[in-house]
Amino acid sequence: MASSRTLHLGREAPPCPGYARAVSRHTATLRPLSLVGSLLSLAPLTVPIAALWLAGQRYEVSLLGGAAAFLAYRIFVVRLVFMRDHHAGIVAMRAGRFADGLAAFERSEAAWKERRALDRFRALLLGNASPYEVLTLARYNQAYALSRLGRGDEALARLDALLADEPDMHLATQLRDILVAGAKIGLVRAATP
Repeated sequence: MASSRTLHLGREAPPCPGYARAVSRHTATLRPLSLVGSLLSLAPLTVPIAALWLAGQRYEVSLLGGAAAFLAYRIFVVRLVFMRDHHAGIVAMRAGRFADGLAAFERSEAAWKERRALDRFRALLLGNASPYEVLTLARYNQAYALSRLGRGDEALARLDALLADEPDMHLATQLRDILVAGAKIGLVRAATP
């Protein structure tokens, strides 16, 4: 008999009657963006535009040059330097390589523990409009990777620790609820002769 926290999730899991209905009661669509964060994330764009304009360039040149500088900053500095491990984790997860994604998000968590001030002002400094810190997202994505690897106990433990620090993170609450519902359905399936 399976324990209450033994989870079998993923594409290879057999269908269970009532699973979709049970999960749909616990999930909702949530876009992790905020209006204020979205507006503040444009602040780094204004710096090169203003610098070029103050240097005497025409406004067309200032706009195009500022936009090019902003894109270069977002791609080469933010994405390839600060968000390198986080981006690698996302790429691995999308490709179904959950163990690689887990390792990348663990590296991302370690790096962002050292960059707390940068994470706190991520909209202004990195152009990141998420209401959640990168550190928080790295921890959440670790739990998701663990759930996809069939390591439900570890996923629930990480979600509980994350929710103790970030009780308003709806994504983590939903994932925890889905894992718990899946464990209960697994118990019913295991107990059925």
